[in-house]
Amino acid sequence: MDAIIRAVLACTAAALAWMLPDLAFAFASYKQKKRGLEVPRQCPSVRWRMVSTAVCLAYEGAAMWYMPQTLAVLSILFVYAAIFGSCVDMMIRIIANEMLLALLPVGIGYRVLAGGIGSLKGSLGGLMLVLAVFASAAAVTRLIKGIGGVGMGDIKLAMVAAVTAGGPGSLYFLGGMALAIGAFCLIGVKSFLLRRNSTFPMCGHIMAGLLIALIYPYIQGVMT
Repeated sequence: MDAIIRAVLACTAAALAWMLPDLAFAFASYKQKKRGLEVPRQCPSVRWRMVSTAVCLAYEGAAMWYMPQTLAVLSILFVYAAIFGSCVDMMIRIIANEMLLALLPVGIGYRVLAGGIGSLKGSLGGLMLVLAVFASAAAVTRLIKGIGGVGMGDIKLAMVAAVTAGGPGSLYFLGGMALAIGAFCLIGVKSFLLRRNSTFPMCGHIMAGLLIALIYPYIQGVMT
């Protein structure tokens, strides 16, 4: 019976992950119409759906294996949000306030369940650290390129990530985000898709950092 339930849940998760790019396309079209702008021209390709399904199922499997069940379920919500938000950001270059407002209570709930009410004090420290890092990055980018380089949506999403990850977890978040950006830039430069003055959507990198911050302490505990 347990095997049947798990199979049904896995199929449901895979179906939802497969549909995420299409849901993102519908949402992006809605946002553009609301702003009086042109809607995205192309629907997500099969490749987008395959990547979405692979990423979601891989993270879900790792979360359910390594993390406490309740925290694993909440972290899985973040991986769905990561795919959805990244698709929207790639299509129309925004991180929607609707997603941020939905993620904030989930993040607070995760932090309280993971570390108790007192851990929210650590979240405040992590929040200050993340804001300082992003402010420094924006200042350096403006000095070098003459543009801010960091959008308000990026900053607000990073703030939600800091609250969710907590104090020490914010270091994992920043490290994971740096790894994601570094890997993306390396691949982009090697494939000639990125140049010195290129810009790119940040939602995926920020969410990658958060997902790493959530699961890394549990994986580290097993490995040591």
